[in-house]
Amino acid sequence: MGLLNPLSLEGTIAAYEKGGAWLEALTEYLDENFKFMNEFIKEKLPKAKISPSQATYLGWVDFIDYFEEDEDVELFFAKKAGVLIEADKSFVDNANRMVRLNLACPRSYLEEGLVRMADALNNKEGKFLEKR
Repeated sequence: MGLLNPLSLEGTIAAYEKGGAWLEALTEYLDENFKFMNEFIKEKLPKAKISPSQATYLGWVDFIDYFEEDEDVELFFAKKAGVLIEADKSFVDNANRMVRLNLACPRSYLEEGLVRMADALNNKEGKFLEKR
């Protein structure tokens, strides 16, 4: 039988008793990050397909129309955009050319990552984004 960590117990009690406002604010912020990601991708990467959020902080984006089947999506974004992502079969067997984006971050980080990814993909196709 394991021992109960008193700090974990107190943290859990505090979260349930006093964490409602924090959770509500976090949920609103994540919703806005999803909205930002959706609008950005629709405008700057129109061939990408976004899966609807299902109670998570991860944005799922299908880049099948930007990559050949055998391309290493993770390596492309790491080398060409300086963005580390999880893609393809590293997390789901049938997720060829899909990526998951962690949206539980400051919006400025999300925007910077998306701009870098869009620039890399658009440069691959001979297009360039206008700087904001």
